[in-house]
Amino acid sequence: MLSKRAKPDSAIKLDPGNSKKKKIAQSVDFCYILIAMKSQKKEVFQINCPTCHSILWVDALTKEVIKSERGKKKKDTLDDLLLKEKKRVDAFERKFEATAELEKKKREKIEKNFEKALTEFEEDG
Repeated sequence: MLSKRAKPDSAIKLDPGNSKKKKIAQSVDFCYILIAMKSQKKEVFQINCPTCHSILWVDALTKEVIKSERGKKKKDTLDDLLLKEKKRVDAFERKFEATAELEKKKREKIEKNFEKALTEFEEDG
């Protein structure tokens, strides 16, 4: 008979082995954990990480991690990658143009100051 809450010793262990018996045992354990979560409210918490999208199942009484799953990384499509590259190139071009405009204004200001200083020197001299 199943107890009402999942016990840490019945938690799923992540084995690298590919045995069918181990997979069946793991799926039975997983079903056992799901039944335990449904039968006992707030006994086992499912926590989703917003950063890495991993999922942890934590026992509220023992405060131990019963099970963890790595988050699945979203794979970008070719269109997404091309769009991202286009945005990066556009941003680079805007920065380059802004820098060139600043340099042009600096040069004009320096030339204006030079002309002003030259005219003052000729008037004094």
